[in-house]
Amino acid sequence: MLSASPVLGQGQAPYLNKGNGLPPFFASMEKHEVMVQVQIQSKDQTLVAAPKDLRIGFRILAQGQKVRDYKEKTDAQGRAFFLGIPSNPKVQGMISYEVWVDYQGVRFPFNVKGIPKTEDKEALYDDFDPNQRLPENRLNLVVSTPVSDITALALHHDLIELHPDEESLLVIHEMTLSNSSDQVIDLSHQPQGGLKLPAPEGAKAPELHQSHHDEVEVRGTALYYTGALLPHTTKKIKWYYTLPYRVERFDWKQSMPLPSTVGMIVAPQYKKPQHQSLIKLQLEASPNQGEVKQVSTGPGRVFDALRKVPALQAHTDLKFVITGIPAAPQWKRKVLYAAIMFVLLWVFWLGFSSDESSSSLSRSHLLIEQERLLKALARMEAALERGKMSKARYQKEREAITARLVTIYRALEHLDSQVSEAS
Repeated sequence: MLSASPVLGQGQAPYLNKGNGLPPFFASMEKHEVMVQVQIQSKDQTLVAAPKDLRIGFRILAQGQKVRDYKEKTDAQGRAFFLGIPSNPKVQGMISYEVWVDYQGVRFPFNVKGIPKTEDKEALYDDFDPNQRLPENRLNLVVSTPVSDITALALHHDLIELHPDEESLLVIHEMTLSNSSDQVIDLSHQPQGGLKLPAPEGAKAPELHQSHHDEVEVRGTALYYTGALLPHTTKKIKWYYTLPYRVERFDWKQSMPLPSTVGMIVAPQYKKPQHQSLIKLQLEASPNQGEVKQVSTGPGRVFDALRKVPALQAHTDLKFVITGIPAAPQWKRKVLYAAIMFVLLWVFWLGFSSDESSSSLSRSHLLIEQERLLKALARMEAALERGKMSKARYQKEREAITARLVTIYRALEHLDSQVSEAS
C-alpha cells in the first residue's frame, strides 16, 4: 500500500489504498497501475483540477539511489496514469518511491511511502482505459500557485569560518534560507533573475560547494538563488571565497536583502600543520553586534568566536573586524609599486629613445618575454585542470601575467610606430 507525503511542506496527500501489502515470500517483480490526481490550491484555499499536460514524474529508488524515472502528463481532469510501477517484496525494504509535479516552473516533490498493491491482477493484462476502470493505487497531490513576494523569507548565517591560506584568507560560509509562509516563493522572478546574496566587500573568487546545482549561481562576487522555496521549508547553502592579504585589519561588511540572524563566526588562534609560523587571527565585535569569546574544540585548538549577534533587518550590514592578518608592510608595497612604475617608464620612454639597432634589440627582448609569459599561462591552466593549483592562486597569477602582457603589447606597438615613422 502507498501513501504520499510532501518533501517540502505541501498539503498532506491522503492514504493511497488500504490492505496489508504483499506477502514477504513473493520474490518475483510485480508491476502495478497507479493514478496520480493533481489539484491546484488557489489563494482562497479552493481546489481545482490541474490543467491538462502538466508533467508528473514517478521515481524508483534503491537504497536512496535513482533506478528509473517514469514520466506522464495529466489529462483534462488533472489525472496522470502510470501503468508499470514495480515492486519486489523480497527486496522491498531497499526500494522507495518519489513523485513530483512540475507547475509554473517549480518542481513540487513528494515522498511516497509503502508498497503498491494490486488485488485484481487479471486486469493488468487488459488494455487500460480510464473510461472503463481506474487503477486500484491512487495518489492525491495538492500544489499551490507560486508567488514572488519575499517578505516571508529570512536568512541565517549558520557558520562563518576564517582559515589563513598561503596568499589569502579562506572563508567557509554556511547559510540557510527559510520560508515561513504557506505559499511557494519563486525567486526566479526577482529583478536580476534570482535573489542576490552578496559576499562581503573586498571578497574574491566565490565558489559553491559541489552539493549545489541548478538553484544557485555564482555571478561576480555574489550568489543568486534562482529556484523556489516551498512552504515552511529551508535551503542550505555552503560557499567559499577569499579575502586577499592587503591590510592587517579587515572591516567585514556584508548586507543581505533579507532579515538575517547569525550563529557563530570563528577564527583560529593556533598554528596549523601547513603553516611555518603562527597566524593568530582575532575578532573584534562592532558596537551592538555581539561579543567575542575564546572557545576550544580540543587540546591546542583555540578559536576566537563571535556570537550573540542580534537579528539584523534587511539591507543592514553584518559588521565585525578581523585583526592579525599577515599582510605585507605598507612600505614594502610602496617600494614595489615604485619599482614597477620605474620599469614602465623605462619601457615607454627610456627604452624607445635609443637608435634603430637598440630598438631592434628591445623588440627582440619583448618578444622573448611575451613568449615566456604565454607559456607560463598555459602551464598554469594545465595545473588548474589537474587540481595542482588553487583557483584563487590561478586567478591572481593570471591577472599579473595579463597586465604584463598588455604592457608588452603596447611597447611593441610603440616600437612598430617608431620604425614606420623612421622609414
